[in-house]
Amino acid sequence: MKNKKAITTFLVLALSFLLLFAGCSSAPTQNKEDEKEEDADQSSQTQQGEGEASLPSTEWSIIVQANGQEIAITAAECALLTEHSVEMTITNKNGESTTSTYTGILLKDVLALAGAEPAQSVEAVAADGYSSEIPVEVAMADDTLISYLLDGVPYEGGQPIRLSPKTGSGNQFIKDLEKLVVN
Repeated sequence: MKNKKAITTFLVLALSFLLLFAGCSSAPTQNKEDEKEEDADQSSQTQQGEGEASLPSTEWSIIVQANGQEIAITAAECALLTEHSVEMTITNKNGESTTSTYTGILLKDVLALAGAEPAQSVEAVAADGYSSEIPVEVAMADDTLISYLLDGVPYEGGQPIRLSPKTGSGNQFIKDLEKLVVN
């Protein structure tokens, strides 16, 4: 009787171990396949420049001040906008030029999302209070971005977005963009 009980206990433990082992080994394979599909989906959206924006961070917002009201536009709302990549050549005050690819969403799309139409200009305000005014032609251009990637790499520190106007001047590239004042 003791042998029969010992054999039964051994078989139950062995079977439990095999079921546990088999269950653990199949779950990661399914997750890795799902991750590969998600990565492929995100890559194709970025390469095509169409579809929803693939924001690296969702913990930010932009205040749009227009018509006497302030409206907070969240990263989640911006993620629904079309992502664009624009190659820009920037020349610094020493005359040195750098060409980079900026990826983000169009400033004019964010203004439309807030229901704001600039009449004359848009003032972009950074988290540290620095601001620069850009003319309506630059604000509504198809190559003026609120960018979140520079050469495919997210910005580090502070507000993870910047104003990047291709046709604007260097002082209109606003780091740590926090607020847009529509005039």
